[in-house]
Amino acid sequence: MDGDTISPANCIRRPFALSETGLNRAIVLANRLNMFWGLKWEAVPAHSKASTFISRNYSGDDVRAHIVIGCVDTRAAKATIRAAVSNWNTVSYWLDLGNNADSGQFILGEPRNQRNRRSRLRVRTAAKLFPEILDPTLDDDGEPSCSAAAALERQEPFINSTLTHHALVLLVG
Repeated sequence: MDGDTISPANCIRRPFALSETGLNRAIVLANRLNMFWGLKWEAVPAHSKASTFISRNYSGDDVRAHIVIGCVDTRAAKATIRAAVSNWNTVSYWLDLGNNADSGQFILGEPRNQRNRRSRLRVRTAAKLFPEILDPTLDDDGEPSCSAAAALERQEPFINSTLTHHALVLLVG
């Protein structure tokens, strides 16, 4: 789920080509994963809101999302995802990826929601383990941490791709 399109700045540190400029990021990435891994993932070309009911697909049909993968730039966006996968949703897992200049994490958890509410063996989410990742007052400067200019100055060159590759291995492993 991503409402943004690919910009030339996205092509600097992410695996997008200049020829993909203007295409929706979620659709491009879902199509790549589907083709490579033989999956049937559905992209939602829209921005998530705290009130988003992720358990339905973009057309409104009853299709349950089994996993939500969050690769967002701000704590406010992580809080939005947490709200969207909680309560009455039936999302099974939330994979959260995050990083700073030279390290990062990927955490697979089961959000407390309609599906996972009663499970005493529920695997805690990144938000439960590290509640500070939801506090927007702790963001450094309001500039997205993955923007091209900031990334070139503030991040080690391969931190995003390393986390992404390890997270994908976790999913297919």
